[in-house]
Amino acid sequence: MTVCAVMAMYAMTACTGGIWQFLAPATPSGSPIDAPQGALSSPVWLADGWIYVLRDDPTLGPREEVWRTRQAGKAERLNLPDQPGCRVTGYQRLQALPDGRLGIERLCLMEDPRQDYFDLVAYEPSTAKVEPLVRLSNMANQVTWAPGLQEGYVSHSDAICVGIARFTRNGAERIPDPVTFDGHRWVIDSAWFSEAAADCTADGQANLPVLRKDGKSLLIFASPTSQGESGGSRTRHPWNLYRWTPGVDQPRSVVKGFGPPLAAVITPDDRSLLVATQWKSQDGIWRVDLQSGEVTSVSAGKGLGVTVSPDGKKIAAVFESGDTEHTRLRVIDAA
Repeated sequence: MTVCAVMAMYAMTACTGGIWQFLAPATPSGSPIDAPQGALSSPVWLADGWIYVLRDDPTLGPREEVWRTRQAGKAERLNLPDQPGCRVTGYQRLQALPDGRLGIERLCLMEDPRQDYFDLVAYEPSTAKVEPLVRLSNMANQVTWAPGLQEGYVSHSDAICVGIARFTRNGAERIPDPVTFDGHRWVIDSAWFSEAAADCTADGQANLPVLRKDGKSLLIFASPTSQGESGGSRTRHPWNLYRWTPGVDQPRSVVKGFGPPLAAVITPDDRSLLVATQWKSQDGIWRVDLQSGEVTSVSAGKGLGVTVSPDGKKIAAVFESGDTEHTRLRVIDAA
C-alpha cells in the first residue's frame, strides 16, 4: 500500500507525488445551535420543531443518550425507558417515521449473550410512549419505512461487507433474486443474513436505502466495482447513487463517483437527496437533483449526519470537528 493510500485513511485532503498536503478543515455553512458536548449523530428534524440527535460517550457503553434541541432554544435530554427483561437497554440510530414519530433502533443485552437482540421502535414525543415495531437480528446503520409502517428496507455494514435487506413486521426477509448494478450482479442482502466473519469478495456493496414517498421506489448507494475485491481494498472503490423499484426493474444510476456515503435523507418534496460524503474529492453535504442528477454543495466539511426540516427550508447536519469525541451541530438555509 502506498504512503498516499495509508494516509487517506486519516482523512487528509490532497496527495501529489506521494507527498500529502495538510490543509485546514473546511468551515461548514450555517450557524451552530445549542447541543450537548460529545460525539453526536443521527440528527432528525420532526414536525414539532425539535431536532433529535444521539450523543455517544465512551463511558456510557451501548447507552447512547437521545437529546433534542431547536433554534433559539436549549438542548434537553430525553429519558427513555429501559426494556423489561433486558440487562442493558441502549437506544441507537434515529430516523423520521412516515407518521411523524421518531424511529429509534433499540438494543437489548440479555444475561445470555446469545439472546441479545435489536428492535425498531416508534417514539411519540408528546406522550413519551414507545411502541415496538419489529425485532431484528443485526444492527442497522440505516432504516427506511414505507408509509403505513408495515415494511421497509434496512442496511448493515461491518465496513468491509455492506448490504441491505427488506423487512416486514415479522423481521428481515430475503430479497428473492440477485440485483444488477451496471453489469455487476450479486445478492445484495448476503451481508445481512451471513455470519459476521463470512467472506464477501463475491459481492459488491450496497448501503443507505431511502424509500420515496410512494413507498415503492428506492434510492440506494452501491459500489459495484468493489465486487471481486477483499479486505480493505473494497473501501477504495467509488460509490454511485441508483434509482430502483424492487420487483419491477433493475437499478439505474443517477450519479456516479461519490466517496463512501455516511448519511442520506430525501427532501420533503421528494425531488432531491441530501448526502454526507465526498464528491470530486471534497468532503461535504451535497444535494442531488433526482431528475437531472445535478450535484450541488450544501456545505463544506465532513458531515456525519443530515436531516431537513419538514417544510424543506432548513437543513441540520452534524459535522466532524477534528476531534472524534466532539462534533458540531449546525443549521443551514436550504435555499
